[in-house]
Amino acid sequence: MVPIDEGRNFVINCCGIPSYNLDSSYDFKYESSYSSFKPFLGPPGYQKKFVPPYGYTAIALNVKNLYGDTDWLGNGNTNREWYIGYHGVKSSYAIKNISEQGFIKGPGQSCRDDSNTNYLTQYSYPLCGEGSYFAQDINTASSYCRYISYNGKNYKVVFMCRINPYLVRITGNGYGQDIMIAGGGTNTKNEVRPYKILIAY
Repeated sequence: MVPIDEGRNFVINCCGIPSYNLDSSYDFKYESSYSSFKPFLGPPGYQKKFVPPYGYTAIALNVKNLYGDTDWLGNGNTNREWYIGYHGVKSSYAIKNISEQGFIKGPGQSCRDDSNTNYLTQYSYPLCGEGSYFAQDINTASSYCRYISYNGKNYKVVFMCRINPYLVRITGNGYGQDIMIAGGGTNTKNEVRPYKILIAY
């Protein structure tokens, strides 16, 4: 696994993220014994499965004072708790841009015409529409990564995000896994919030 100090060095010096935008108290190595999160996250009765990102080192973003509260980061199945989703990236520029500005719609949008129902709000979307895509499984997200070279090593990077269960659009990918679509509007911080940068070799 990537050592935490090495991961922070990569994020700061390769990706250009200033140290004051990070929170080292939440850096973490997701080893196979990790089990502090519940297996399902989200509001009571509408939880989604959480698949821990085993094999990745997390460098935490400083998000404590960005959104007014931290209830969305919960682990107690409350009404204000958001889902977890993963989004793989392809460049150091994308890492910096997402950490500072959030997500923008990409060019693919393969699920834009899929139908969708948000079971929590009972609102049916005739189409999933456009937005950024997030997987429940880290391996699905990492398949969209490209290795980023720095100091003679190759890294793959995935953002660990919280996704608003009241605004998310969900479609299947044919492999028994939901794909969450968020960030299609202009105020994406109300839909999806990146909070950890996950790094692996």
